[in-house]
Amino acid sequence: MKKNPGTKIYLESAGSLVCARKVTELKKPCDIIASSDYFVINELLIPDYASWSIRFATNEIVIAYLEKSKYSEEINSDNWMDILQRKDVIYSRSDPDSDPVVTGLFSHLCWQKSIAKSPDYLKRCHPKTRII
Repeated sequence: MKKNPGTKIYLESAGSLVCARKVTELKKPCDIIASSDYFVINELLIPDYASWSIRFATNEIVIAYLEKSKYSEEINSDNWMDILQRKDVIYSRSDPDSDPVVTGLFSHLCWQKSIAKSPDYLKRCHPKTRII
């Protein structure tokens, strides 16, 4: 910002597919789309709405939380399912319908794979899930 002090950056969060549709269908002006899925840009935006893309990261599933989040000091790769099943824990995940290609679908598939280890997981957790 030191080089361009008058520059204003407007951020708008949405799933990758929703972002692409805002440009392609709603004709919303956009200078940069940062997507968790390069496929959306390469297949839906290039060449009509974008001339190039940079693949700068790869996909991984993460559980993100703050230091002040419940059970933040004890959650780990071995007990995260148990933590999420606790009645006082509320969590969210990406919506596979609005972000189907990678993030939403990938998080959904990871949940499904984890459910196989704990068949009653979905019954206990689904009502507390916030889809974003």
